[in-house]
Amino acid sequence: MMRGLIAFAALFVAVLAKETFEGHQVLRIVPKNELQLALLKNQEEIVEFELDVWMGVTGVSYPVDVRVPPHTLESFKSYLDSHDLEYSTMIEDVQAVLDMEREQMKSAARLVQPRNTDSFDYANYHTLSEIYSFQDMLVAENPNLVSKIVIGQSYEGRPLNVLKFSTGGSNRPAIWIDTGIHSREWVTQASGLWFAKKTFEGHQVLRIVPKNELQLALLKNQEEIVEFELDVWMGVTGVSYPVDVRVPPHTLETFKSYLDSHDLEYSTMIEDVQAILDMEREQMKSAARLVQPRNTDSFDYANYHTLSEIYSFQDMLVAENPNLVSKIVIGQSYEGRPLNVLKFSTGGSNRPAIWIDTGIHSREWVTQASGLWFAKKIVTDYGKDSALTAILNNMDIFLEIATNPDGYYFTHTSDRMWRKTRKPNPGYSCYGVDPNRNWNAGFGLPGASSYPCSETYHGPSAHSESEVKSIVDFVKSHGNIKAFISIHAYSQMLMYPYGYTTTPVKDQAELHALAQKAITDLASLYGTRYRYGSIINVIYQASGSTVDWTYEQGIKYSYTFELRDTGSYGFLLPAKQIIPTAEETWLALMALMDHTYKNPY
Repeated sequence: MMRGLIAFAALFVAVLAKETFEGHQVLRIVPKNELQLALLKNQEEIVEFELDVWMGVTGVSYPVDVRVPPHTLESFKSYLDSHDLEYSTMIEDVQAVLDMEREQMKSAARLVQPRNTDSFDYANYHTLSEIYSFQDMLVAENPNLVSKIVIGQSYEGRPLNVLKFSTGGSNRPAIWIDTGIHSREWVTQASGLWFAKKTFEGHQVLRIVPKNELQLALLKNQEEIVEFELDVWMGVTGVSYPVDVRVPPHTLETFKSYLDSHDLEYSTMIEDVQAILDMEREQMKSAARLVQPRNTDSFDYANYHTLSEIYSFQDMLVAENPNLVSKIVIGQSYEGRPLNVLKFSTGGSNRPAIWIDTGIHSREWVTQASGLWFAKKIVTDYGKDSALTAILNNMDIFLEIATNPDGYYFTHTSDRMWRKTRKPNPGYSCYGVDPNRNWNAGFGLPGASSYPCSETYHGPSAHSESEVKSIVDFVKSHGNIKAFISIHAYSQMLMYPYGYTTTPVKDQAELHALAQKAITDLASLYGTRYRYGSIINVIYQASGSTVDWTYEQGIKYSYTFELRDTGSYGFLLPAKQIIPTAEETWLALMALMDHTYKNPY
């Protein structure tokens, strides 16, 4: 009985002794002169206040941040006041912030635990055991690139793990990076996890060609092949039509064995994805070192651009052409970025209009780049090209270049292969919804996934994504849009509805003939060949897609493009192909827009 009481008492004391920071505040102090600087430097003078220095003393006019416990807070403020030291409160209650942080970590811990580093949650902080587990998974997945070295032990006996990234050789020149030497600086360890993962070195893109219905069924059975962690670049369409998949290095050999065992023919389209990404990034860096454009005439249309550069271009174009171009913000993305739409108009109110969007799938960079070129082409050709001039004298054109800005930003900062939006999925560690499966047209039917970690996840409900809902609201409120053109990449296709059903649209004959004319005009420039027809017949079943919804809203001329190429580079089309792609696509766009103008309904 006595032992039980002693144990309880010890537990009670431990609970009482647990450190809490309730009532602790972080103050920012700005010394205005050398005397005040000396006061703050004099640790013996202020030791009684039990301060925890967060950002130290550097110089006059530079802030000093200190955490102050509640029992010395008022006396320390009086001390500052007595010496005329200016201060402000940066954090009102440290414990409140800690509680939010802890709750977020608990919420993340309740999610499905990662089976591999692809599903690891890089957007949250992690415990030491989770960091150790991540290191072991990364090594197991990439044995030819990553190894773990234990260089020693901490005082309390924990291993000091170092990840070594190497492609071979002995005692080669090396680079050292460390994070977390100050343990409370959590963002450093979290960044270290991200640094370790984000590479596509050794990833290959394979092209598989099913020869019969049985092989087709094998490729369609995602549950059968989920273990290989594939990223589908060009989906399953039919017998003899290629399927492109990106395969990570740790499953590459087993996936190839799987294909061989089922007599599935395959070839390697991209030997090393990271090598192409490195070239792409280097070209962007080289372009960024050049003189920045002062206007849209000097803008570099032959390179890929960041989101901020796209926003800057839009503002320049509007400023240069105030009588033709305006910018409308139709909403905000999940992360709060503006959804900008350029309106090209020669006047009038609520005129018949044409809508064009690019970049709804964020990794399809040639579409956003083409959108920039289209915008400049419109202002350049108005008044010079008779067909475009006639269109704009009677209709408006709306162009949304960065339709999925959060995803596009993420492709530049974190994961070049990101496709979806960036909204968290409750209960899962994976993010985002496929914005081209989120529309209320056959929503949730076959042709989209109900699994939040899938690249084709349709979302919890139709129009759940602000990026989609903003367009829906705009289209409905406008009420006079006559053509809607959504531009994707890659595969070289021009398609019209439907994607979710084999039932032909009532305007199929007209839409089919117009698509044929458009791709014929497109091919006249560089000989680029496109396939055309309804989505479900040309590519695959896709439910909840953009143009199915717009057609069902009464917008007859609803089309989807898949731009260059047919798989040699896939989503990583070299920048030198941007302008040729935009030029040839413009010819097809003009065919669609001219027909819309000349065939009012």
